Amino acid sequence: MEKTEKINRTVTTSVCQISVEKNDVVFVKMNENAIIDIEEVDEMHQSLNELVDHRPYYMVVIPAIGNTSSSEARKYAARLKNKKLMAEAIVVDNLAQRIMANFYVKVNRPNQKVKVFSSVPAGLAWIDSVRIKSLGQVRSEQ
Repeated sequence: MEKTEKINRTVTTSVCQISVEKNDVVFVKMNENAIIDIEEVDEMHQSLNELVDHRPYYMVVIPAIGNTSSSEARKYAARLKNKKLMAEAIVVDNLAQRIMANFYVKVNRPNQKVKVFSSVPAGLAWIDSVRIKSLGQVRSEQ
């Protein structure tokens, strides 16, 4: 049986819970009715860096009901130069969240790969495919 080290750590900020799971996948679960401005983006960014110990990681963001963010916060978050964030999956469960997520991706144009999904498993499957490509592992055709 192969032994795999699992890292499961969680930090709570004023607007979300951030947890490291599966060694390099970070889940960001937003609090309901969270209002996000530049200060909250900085708080989340600092907590993320501490959790991942400045190592490369993939992120799954799960918005909650009533989340709002200022235009400045979205622009700021999209432009943060975090070279350790390899890809970001945003998992939405309603039309309002999908519209906001797509707006963020298309208008704010984050530096990392970002895609919007309707389920966590779909987001994780995409992250796995990005990981495989980034590691240069190409499966041979059968």
